[in-house]
Amino acid sequence: MDRNPIQDAARRDRREQQLGENPVCMHCGNDAFWALIEAPEKLLEEDHVVGRNHDADLTQAICRNCHALKHEDARQESVDLKSQSTFLERLAQILKMLGVHLHNLADACLAWAEQLLECVGMLDRDCDGWRDTREAQ
Repeated sequence: MDRNPIQDAARRDRREQQLGENPVCMHCGNDAFWALIEAPEKLLEEDHVVGRNHDADLTQAICRNCHALKHEDARQESVDLKSQSTFLERLAQILKMLGVHLHNLADACLAWAEQLLECVGMLDRDCDGWRDTREAQ
């Protein structure tokens, strides 16, 4: 799957026009506006983790914006989600898509860890003795 920088830029411009200034995913806080889509009806979608044509049964529920971002990342990595003619080609695309999925998951874990550390800092600042409680041990 060849990348087309002109189409990529046009897609990003269309999304920026649709969403206005400072759009953020309501579920995860994602602010990558070029990959966000409006979610007026259904907030979560069924995501085929490695692509429907590669494994229709491996799914997860993610917000529409994260789903769009994942597909944008897949396009950037030239993942071909079409049916492949051989098992080896299919497996190569599965591995590429799984790499995109795991990269996104790793980014989310790092962001959650930072949020948790900010919370610890707030507790240290505002709640003397919280570290001595049984729950903190």
